[in-house]
Amino acid sequence: MDTASSIAERVRRHRAFLSRAVAGDTLFMQSGILPGFEGHWIKALMSEGLSDLLKPDRIDKINTQYVRELRGKLNHALRIDDDSVPTAEVYFSIGSVTAAMTGRPASFSGDTGWCEPELHDWDDLPKLVFNPDNPWLRFHVLVYRDLAAKCEGDYLMLPFIHRSPLDAANGIRGNALFTDFYDSPDMAKSLINWCAEWSIRVEDMLRSELSLPAGIARGVWSVAVPDNAVFVNGDPVDLISDEQHAEFERPFTEKLFTATGGGFFHHHALGMRQVSNVSRTRGLLVQNILTDPNVPVPVHLMLRDEGFRGQVVEASMKAPIHLTGDFSAVLEELLPVLRQGRFILRHDGPPENTNELVEKLSRNRNPL
Repeated sequence: MDTASSIAERVRRHRAFLSRAVAGDTLFMQSGILPGFEGHWIKALMSEGLSDLLKPDRIDKINTQYVRELRGKLNHALRIDDDSVPTAEVYFSIGSVTAAMTGRPASFSGDTGWCEPELHDWDDLPKLVFNPDNPWLRFHVLVYRDLAAKCEGDYLMLPFIHRSPLDAANGIRGNALFTDFYDSPDMAKSLINWCAEWSIRVEDMLRSELSLPAGIARGVWSVAVPDNAVFVNGDPVDLISDEQHAEFERPFTEKLFTATGGGFFHHHALGMRQVSNVSRTRGLLVQNILTDPNVPVPVHLMLRDEGFRGQVVEASMKAPIHLTGDFSAVLEELLPVLRQGRFILRHDGPPENTNELVEKLSRNRNPL
């Protein structure tokens, strides 16, 4: 089977997985083999300004380097018989997203980017406007178009990574947003709602300006997602109460997810207690819980805490739970749990034993 056909078969399995709610459905994927698109581009942004990179020849050169590196490692990745699909997420750090929303400059250092909060006075809220000519939005369009032109069915693409409405508002307002929940709740909700509407307009703009070439699916973090689906970074959900989630987070993320093709929601193990709340979000496609240092590993907590295990399994039947970590030592014990729910496991351990893990899992999961 050639590369494009192999990837197409994996995409088919992902679509079958996401189209049904059947206990015992599981995807398993190895991470760490293929290069990341964000890190590749940030190296350029750390040495060149955005205006220097907003040129077709520079975009072509940097994308060509990325695609060459990706294809150089792709055959090795596909020799692992897992469910992983190569994905290129057009994204230039969380700072670039805030810069696209506010027009303030983004600065780059330490392999990441930052944009200072913009909104210090609520009287300035009406000054926030959607600007389709913002250079960061134009940059996304140009980079995506060039990357799509280079694709031969050997990778999936995501044109924009969003901050969730709450996270985007945090980026614009700063941490004062969390005291605004008490001091100015209506203004906080107005800002969060503006952020949801901004993201919806971005997706409308991308749909009108970008035609997806035949054979290219939308994908994020090795998962094929439906056309027009979005990814959101939802980190602040881990810092707020259940009541604040219901008031300041869920309605606005739902607004974004239901206006698009649904959403892949990312947050952290620090907020594992929010797994049930996040699962209630209308339009949710996948809930990712990223393993963090210095907090319990979600899978380990599931295995030793029956109550938490039940919450995760129940949540997974609403939308699959995407978990990260090294599953080498725990997969055997985890199998009975996996049969009760719907899970995506991203294996961050060494790839040498991945085929063995996939074979073991394949004997204990539903066919797709």
